[in-house]
Amino acid sequence: MTEVFEPQGSYVNSLRDAGSPLIWDVAHGHQDVVGVQLQNNANLVAENNDTITPLQSSVLVGSLPCLELLVRIDHPNMRITP
Repeated sequence: MTEVFEPQGSYVNSLRDAGSPLIWDVAHGHQDVVGVQLQNNANLVAENNDTITPLQSSVLVGSLPCLELLVRIDHPNMRITP
C-alpha cells in the first residue's frame, strides 16, 4: 500500500485546509491507512486550521484503533515526561 502515496503525488505530510492526510484519515477512522502513514514518517504533531492534531482528532471522533496506533508510535513529541 505504501506505493500508492508516491506515484500519485500524495505525500504523507502535505497540508490542506483539513490538515495533513494523517489528520483526515484519523478523523475518518481509516486505521489501515494511518498505519501506513506512520510507517512513512507522517508528522504526528501537524495541526489543521483549527489547531487540531492527529491525536486530538482520534479522541474527538472516538477512533480508538487510530488512537492506539498513535500512542504506541515511538516519537519524541509523543512522549510523556514527568
